[in-house]
Amino acid sequence: MSIASGYFETQARRSARWALVRNGLFVAVFVGFLTMVLIEGPAAGSGASLSTAVGLNSLFITLFGWRLVVAARRLVDVARHPIFRDFAAFGDPLALARSLEEEVAAGVAKQHGDVIVSPRWLVTLGLGHGVIPLAEVAWVYPKSTSRSINFIPIGTSETLEIFTLSGAGTHVSHTISMDGAILKELLERAPWAWFGYTAERAARWSAAKEGALAEIRRARDGRQADAA
Repeated sequence: MSIASGYFETQARRSARWALVRNGLFVAVFVGFLTMVLIEGPAAGSGASLSTAVGLNSLFITLFGWRLVVAARRLVDVARHPIFRDFAAFGDPLALARSLEEEVAAGVAKQHGDVIVSPRWLVTLGLGHGVIPLAEVAWVYPKSTSRSINFIPIGTSETLEIFTLSGAGTHVSHTISMDGAILKELLERAPWAWFGYTAERAARWSAAKEGALAEIRRARDGRQADAA
């Protein structure tokens, strides 16, 4: 997918509309079931069965009704959508999303499949959407995981493992089609970070994480001071 002006708002509204339709249909179906139960129930079964059927249908109506309300709110105010909530921790989500769209259009930010690397952010699109400030990137390495069913290999998943400086080393795993261009882009924009997996780095991260984070912070601050 390629993003253009208005991409994030369009995706948020489209997602909200589908959620509105989907949950509205579920509410209508379970209201119909509940109506049938109330009309036919007394003649069809015991009081206990009737109570169970009424309770279950009421539960589903409440559940999907709430999701219907959530979808309606997101359609009215797109900033409520998870796509924008990813940006909200760092400022005005609508403004930040539009700024990213402009950077992609200007060629300042690079898009690689469903991953965007900008001067400030690493953004993933699609179901696994997320936003990571580049200034918080501490350790990045590609990881291949073999998958199997009943010990029969069915394929390999490729993920980009990212550990950040915030939250004492938050770990994020993005499932992507690995592209060396993504790592190259990150290496250029966040040169202070560790790139690649080694047993030594894993041991340091596990046994002396705070020391490793402090070392990476110093490297980042030094790079940023030199660039200022």
